[in-house]
Amino acid sequence: HARGGRLRDRFRHRLVFPIREERGEVIAFGARALGDDVPKYLNSPETSVYHKGSALFGIDLARTAMHERRVAVIVEGYFDVMAAHVAGVANVVASSGTALTREQAKVLSRHADAVVLCFDADEAGRAAASRAVDVVAAEALPARICVLPDGCKDPDELVRRDPGAFAAAVEQARPEWEVLLDRVLGNDEGGSIDARRAAAERAVALLARIPEAAARELY
Repeated sequence: HARGGRLRDRFRHRLVFPIREERGEVIAFGARALGDDVPKYLNSPETSVYHKGSALFGIDLARTAMHERRVAVIVEGYFDVMAAHVAGVANVVASSGTALTREQAKVLSRHADAVVLCFDADEAGRAAASRAVDVVAAEALPARICVLPDGCKDPDELVRRDPGAFAAAVEQARPEWEVLLDRVLGNDEGGSIDARRAAAERAVALLARIPEAAARELY
């Protein structure tokens, strides 16, 4: 792009990742800063063929595995997708650091009958997983949540430690309502009366979101 009458590389000093559509055609690029440049991640501008809210990084690589297993594993970033393939888990796509959208869930519903959410282990990742549960439910996709081992911040870090551990964590992913309920009740278990009351109120709100089949299993 041009600035001050000069052409400047939009992705200078960045590691660039090609973003492809389902058939493997490159439609855009995503780039991570190598230094302290802001923003940390930068995407191509939206075009007639590239819409960030519907694109999924790795969809071209994961398509066959998703069809075979009928499950899509959703992670947050580019490095997480690459790490998953190193670990032998091929049915993985990334929402590319954005909150999962209804459009992305609709794309996945064409390839899979269920999803596993494997977001970062920080508070932002947990919140994103909770929101994503409702997004995929709107497309009639049952969800499980992959809980990473303690001390591991994301799938990429886990694979670098132990590739087999990531594959196992995905296989052991539990139903979304079970994980979310554990988090709601566990966070304030030993807290004050007000904290426990607030946790109980959040649990009631969560139970209202539980699909009927899951509710039967719970009770």
